[in-house]
Amino acid sequence: MKKIIFLAFVALSVTMASCRKDYTCTCDDTTTEVRTQNGNVTTTASTSKSNLEVTGLKRKNKTFIDCNDKTTTSSSSGGSGTFAYTTVSTTESKCELK
Repeated sequence: MKKIIFLAFVALSVTMASCRKDYTCTCDDTTTEVRTQNGNVTTTASTSKSNLEVTGLKRKNKTFIDCNDKTTTSSSSGGSGTFAYTTVSTTESKCELK
């Protein structure tokens, strides 16, 4: 009887033990900026890496972490006459959960 209770206790403690892990969301970001002023178009591009560390998750599930590929666009304009400009900036993020 003691063996059965002991084995039940061991099985229960193994199933209750958490297998929590730490994950890192790594993103490669590419930003492209296009500026138009007085008929001239200037394009600049830059790349960067960003990391988001998430600790203590029981399983690798992207629904708990915002680690998805995304594209964001913003624009601005101003000035007047020959000094009028328009700038459009687009950032693409390719992300992976490790």
